[in-house]
Amino acid sequence: MKESKEQAYQELIYVHDLLLQLRQIAQNNHYPMLAYFIEMAWVEVSDVLRS
Repeated sequence: MKESKEQAYQELIYVHDLLLQLRQIAQNNHYPMLAYFIEMAWVEVSDVLRS
């Protein structure tokens, strides 16, 4: 069980990092609404990681 929690945590960190990259891509390509939604997903993952 402990390994699965650690794996889930590591996967969330990976998603967290990917979301930052995707947000930057959306911003660079002038898709502000898409960047906003991606940022909201990033905030959600950040909250989960903190809990």
